[in-house]
Amino acid sequence: PIIGIEDHYDFAPCCAQLSRQFGCAVYLENDVNAATLGEFKERGLTEQDDMAYITVGTGVGSGIILGGKLRRGRHNTAGEIGSMTFRLDCEYPQDGVGYLESQLSLSRLEELFGYRPQSEDGGNIATRLQAAEYIADYLALSILNMRAAADRRLKRPPPAAGAPFPEPYPDRPGDIPVFHGKGDGLHRDRADAR
Repeated sequence: PIIGIEDHYDFAPCCAQLSRQFGCAVYLENDVNAATLGEFKERGLTEQDDMAYITVGTGVGSGIILGGKLRRGRHNTAGEIGSMTFRLDCEYPQDGVGYLESQLSLSRLEELFGYRPQSEDGGNIATRLQAAEYIADYLALSILNMRAAADRRLKRPPPAAGAPFPEPYPDRPGDIPVFHGKGDGLHRDRADAR
């Protein structure tokens, strides 16, 4: 709905034609679920692993893999965290944009902080830090809610900026890996940092 596609469309004939043409199975997937599958494969995770992947862009969404399988839900809305709300007085808007999406939209960031990520200079550092903290607070609440709903533990929080890198915890069944930025890319722990 956020990009304007609201009508039902049967893609099965298109997939069947592409499958015949290329001689392989063809699947259509939304952008976040496709990115989640790509990250899962790129990281070499297996059917024993769980992963949550969150994107913030045109909207806010996530992909969820539990036991090595992408979870779509009965109505294909698993991971649609843009609709999460953290207020009792929140009403679901008529335009289909959820509460979390409305709080993390570019227009909301500009309204609150005068922050425009697409501007040439990206804004001053103080404004960027305020906006980043605001976004991080909302995403942290989302992650905690996702964790509770999936009945999984997070392995550990990422280390504080400038802190020595901690020794990895031993893997335990039910843990969800927490990936974090460390300047030159994303790392799971010191042993498999890329």
